[in-house]
Amino acid sequence: DPQVIEDARRAEEAKGGDESTVVVVNDGTGTQDIELLMEMLEVIDSSLPLIGRANAAKLVFAPDHQSLVLIRSTAQARRVLGGIVLKPHASRGFMEIAFCVVRKEEQRGGIGTRLIGRLKEHALKLGVLHLLTYADDSATGFFERLG
Repeated sequence: DPQVIEDARRAEEAKGGDESTVVVVNDGTGTQDIELLMEMLEVIDSSLPLIGRANAAKLVFAPDHQSLVLIRSTAQARRVLGGIVLKPHASRGFMEIAFCVVRKEEQRGGIGTRLIGRLKEHALKLGVLHLLTYADDSATGFFERLG
């Protein structure tokens, strides 16, 4: 499969790179990076196949949603490690987590914990004190552990 080969190549190129977090919004005003949103969609689709690519795309590209994306970068490559798609309801004091995903090969390495930590920082910058998500049974322990 050419996609698997390309993904393996990009993983190798980004190996040992620097981690950073970026908030991407598809509303025409903030940071827009369609390539990054497309890669985020790939991670969601591979991690949560029952959601469906089209349903995930509706939220990833919705102008009222944001994607908080953790990336690893080198001079040659950039790779999405995981991310959170969220919908801020700042006037109501909460933020809704639509998707929280980590690449399968990167799981169990603390990336989800780092993502939630960065999400909490982002929420505080927006004046949001509450997070809401509807997690399936396999993810409730993760969210409970992180508060």
